[in-house]
Amino acid sequence: MNHTELEKYREEYEKGNYNADEVYDDAVKYAKLAGTKIVRLVRQIGEILKTAKGRKTIYLILIPALLYLLSPIDTVPDFIPFAGFLDDFAVLTYAIKAASKLIKI
Repeated sequence: MNHTELEKYREEYEKGNYNADEVYDDAVKYAKLAGTKIVRLVRQIGEILKTAKGRKTIYLILIPALLYLLSPIDTVPDFIPFAGFLDDFAVLTYAIKAASKLIKI
């Protein structure tokens, strides 16, 4: 969701002209987008692990990141809209960047 869309929602909310069904549909749409980005990050981790070929440092970075993603205990609980996946996304992104630097991708 970009700034313009957020501004539109804010203005409509202030006017009292908002539809709860539309807000829910938009929330579901953006949650799906967040989910697909996380799936892409997990696939990237898989590719990095294939090229790591036994380099323990890379495994020590990426495996805990994947475990954090799968763990029911999160810094921000996943049931919170938008913010729930933000911490997972940040951890995976950081792990990929760190591992990529080690293997010079």
